[in-house]
Amino acid sequence: MRGEGSQNRTRKKYELPSQQASGARGVPPLEDNPRLEGCLAIPEPLATSIPHISPLYITPSPQPRPGTFSSLKRRVASKREKSGATHPFSQSESSQGQGPPSVSTTTKAPHGEDVLTSAPQASLVPPTASMTILDKAYLRPFVNVLSHHYIKAFSEYEHFRAQALEEKKKAYTEASKSKENEGQLRKKIESLRAVAKANVTRAWDEFVETIGPESYNAMMAATTGAEPSEGKNQDAAEKTTRGGDGGEV
Repeated sequence: MRGEGSQNRTRKKYELPSQQASGARGVPPLEDNPRLEGCLAIPEPLATSIPHISPLYITPSPQPRPGTFSSLKRRVASKREKSGATHPFSQSESSQGQGPPSVSTTTKAPHGEDVLTSAPQASLVPPTASMTILDKAYLRPFVNVLSHHYIKAFSEYEHFRAQALEEKKKAYTEASKSKENEGQLRKKIESLRAVAKANVTRAWDEFVETIGPESYNAMMAATTGAEPSEGKNQDAAEKTTRGGDGGEV
């Protein structure tokens, strides 16, 4: 009995006003609903501290709508701020959207409203390809390095090309000299062969004249085993001159 009384007192203490009104009208409270059996009751201070926000509530935008008085005033203030500042880029570049990024700051207007103003800031990214050559000064070190490497590589190529041409010229000269020397040697060999043939023929004729025809025939008979006729003496002499079997000396 004591436990049931304490539960009733706790239940009445944390009853919401809506639950009390429903109990006065004869509607059973939420705690007696069988579907909510086992659920804890929400304390009244916690229930009143949670604000009720409607799902249809629309949060107002921090930026004013275009055409309103505050937006026009903000636009005029930003134009005045831009006209008073000095930009490092020309008007044509700023109109193309190639100027440096701006930082928005909040200032107080004469009427007490906050006005956003933009201040130029140094660009942290390289400019686009449509900028002029004067604005591409950051490329000059790279261009200088690339041109230096190109000139060095081209000079090395010219040096190797000159060496290759010189070696080719030397080889051609040596080949032509070797051909010339070969021709000269061939001519010398032909002349020596002719001189040797003439000397052998003359020496044979002198030898035949010296020993006489009878001695020559006897010598040939002893050598070959047959007596050669007078007509064959000249052929034998020519054979001897040519090297025995008809080969040239």
